Amino acid sequence: MTDNKYAALIYYQGFGVKDDSDVYVKGILDAIGTLPPQERSVLETYYRHGKSCRQIGEDFGIPGQSVGKIVQKALRKLRHPSKAREMSIAQIRKDRDRYKEELAEARNRDLDKPMAPFSREMSICGMEFSARTQNALLRAGKDTVKSLLEIATFAELQKIRNLGAASGNEVIAKMRGLGFHAWADGIAAGQKG
Repeated sequence: MTDNKYAALIYYQGFGVKDDSDVYVKGILDAIGTLPPQERSVLETYYRHGKSCRQIGEDFGIPGQSVGKIVQKALRKLRHPSKAREMSIAQIRKDRDRYKEELAEARNRDLDKPMAPFSREMSICGMEFSARTQNALLRAGKDTVKSLLEIATFAELQKIRNLGAASGNEVIAKMRGLGFHAWADGIAAGQKG
């Protein structure tokens, strides 16, 4: 089975969509690549090679009932909004248009000032962080842009439990995107030091 057919089949099964005009193959394959190795292998064996749950269970040394659960868990992970955005051509176009509008707005304002006065009170839930980053920030009580601005150094950012280097960089990038360039540059400078 070709990559295109495999990606479309995963998209159909994961989202219940039968229209292949919205399938972005590279995005789907990239999203599948982020799954744990066992889930990736089970999905490929089940959908690409057409083996039954019982056959896959025998190949992997796990009960057949567990295979179905692994497939469903993997499809649930692929439906997460952070991954789903990357699989849909319509969503990619929508995001592109939104970024173009934000870029146009940024050109029309002073880049050292925040985008709008309400930005400091914005909840981090509206910032489209990855699930890991958002959960780590919320557990640490950093639930608004204002609370993130209280972080003074990269070392302080890294003290947040379960917030690794990649998540730290994600926070810096999102804050820079909101127009808090001075804060983001200061935190990033501490990262290199």
